[in-house]
Amino acid sequence: MGLWTDMENDVSHPISEQPLTSGHPQPKVTWFKDGRPLASGDTHHVSPDGAFLWVLQANLSSAGHYSCVAANAIGEKTKHFQLSVLGKCRTSPGDPRFKQKGKPRQLPTKHFTFVSSMSATTKVIIAGWGIPVQEHTPCPTAVVPTILGVTEDSVDEEVTVTINNPISLICEALAFPSPTITWMKDGAPFEASNNIQLLPGTHGLQILNAQKEDAGQYTCVVTNELGEAVKNYHVEVLIPPSISKDDPLGEVSVKEVKTKVNSTLTLECECWAVPPPTISWYKDGQPVTPNLRVRILGGGRLLQIQPTQVSDSGRYLCVATNVAGEDDQDFNVLIQVPPMFHKSDATAVFETPFREEEARGRVTEYREVVENNPAYLYCDTNAVPAPELTWFREDHPLSIEDGVSILQGGRVLQIPLVRAEDAGRYSCRASNEAGEDWLHYELLVLTPPVILGETEELVEEVTVNANSTVSLYCPALGNPAPTISWLQNGLPFSPSPRLQVSTAEVADAASYMCVADNPAGSAEKLFTLRVQVPPRITGPNPEQITTTINSSVSLPCEVRAHPSPEVTWYKDSRTLSLGEEGFLLPGVG
Repeated sequence: MGLWTDMENDVSHPISEQPLTSGHPQPKVTWFKDGRPLASGDTHHVSPDGAFLWVLQANLSSAGHYSCVAANAIGEKTKHFQLSVLGKCRTSPGDPRFKQKGKPRQLPTKHFTFVSSMSATTKVIIAGWGIPVQEHTPCPTAVVPTILGVTEDSVDEEVTVTINNPISLICEALAFPSPTITWMKDGAPFEASNNIQLLPGTHGLQILNAQKEDAGQYTCVVTNELGEAVKNYHVEVLIPPSISKDDPLGEVSVKEVKTKVNSTLTLECECWAVPPPTISWYKDGQPVTPNLRVRILGGGRLLQIQPTQVSDSGRYLCVATNVAGEDDQDFNVLIQVPPMFHKSDATAVFETPFREEEARGRVTEYREVVENNPAYLYCDTNAVPAPELTWFREDHPLSIEDGVSILQGGRVLQIPLVRAEDAGRYSCRASNEAGEDWLHYELLVLTPPVILGETEELVEEVTVNANSTVSLYCPALGNPAPTISWLQNGLPFSPSPRLQVSTAEVADAASYMCVADNPAGSAEKLFTLRVQVPPRITGPNPEQITTTINSSVSLPCEVRAHPSPEVTWYKDSRTLSLGEEGFLLPGVG
């Protein structure tokens, strides 16, 4: 707040105005008259250090509001001067008001405050303590009120002030007789308060600490018996932007915003300011560019993104700016993705995914694992934020106590060595703030084929008689049920589970192998088939043969049999001893 000094001077003397300035560093002094800067010239002279202002040949136009501003890097101070220029007048001869025993007299202050010379263009301010009246100067009788700076074409003076700062409204008037000066606000009589006061020694008004409610139209009304003069000020209180914060104390500077992918995101920058602010939006330090998905609405107050994408996550900044200042608000945006399962591409040895189907809107996968091999079930999802993963078997939660391993935060369920009883339904539940989903597995445990019977029976000899029916049976167990095929002497023979020869022949005798096969493995059993042909002697029976004495005779005994039969000869029902009496010819029975 500045200091005020009233100064008065006769029109015939120069004026020197001197502020007292001190400070370190040495302040710079600037002079103003009626709010406009002054510089040395024909009517004014300012000392080099600014400490003195001389008004040369003071005249009536020199009157007004002077101020000096002393400023350095630390701050500034202002001192105000109200300069009144004194004039002299004379009375008309015989006027009793200005005569006292034929001599000039001092007029009481209350009689004259403002007077005008006989010239129509010159106005003279008479000293407040009384005017020495001389007979050689004409004395006017009355002046219609006028306010300095106001003409018939004048419009309201626009004045702006930032909230919590002071401002002064000046009302310098010329009138005679002495006028009444009244201030009004928005058309109603003004009442002084602790915050709004009349400037001491002047008719000006000062707002010490401008607030929102101090904005409006202020009117200075100057009135005397001849009329009135009016000056209007339109005061606008500038308020820097203030963005609404979640925390009433404004301590939370970042708003956390979470929304689902493919939804609508709206960021609001609720701001109050005078004049209305310009609002700008930034994402990760770069200006936001509107497009088909991104729109800025409500004069910049709203940022809307629809539909949202994962790439929309990031740090958003709203900046509100006007001539009084700026404010900003940070938003940390996370686009959430609910868990959504997809078929895993991962496969392990002996493990083959072969079907995927929808079950109650959830994914079900089927896994085949060979017994005594490890099984891996995967729970992969692209959810944001990372979901919590929980494994179940037949709706019961699983843990390491169940003989399984839960790896990579639940993304992998490992069964180290699968047993037949491990078959069944396994489920993974993934849940985050955006939702949850389930992935189901039907685990099928494959067991390799086992051919029934003792181990030593895996090689079996079968002997049948020719022309009889023979069946070779090869019972086998496994999961899935094994396929039975046959090999004859190493070559494919029959795909049926049972090998049957309806009329066995010697040519059917061979090595037969049964092969039981399924995805988990195979088993084999070897059969050796022998076909027997009972002995049959060809030729007439009995047969008569005649020979001469002391000669040789050959008795044929052609036998058909398989395997080769043992031939025994008889004579007169007695076994014939081979030797001197007879012998067997090679190749002949």
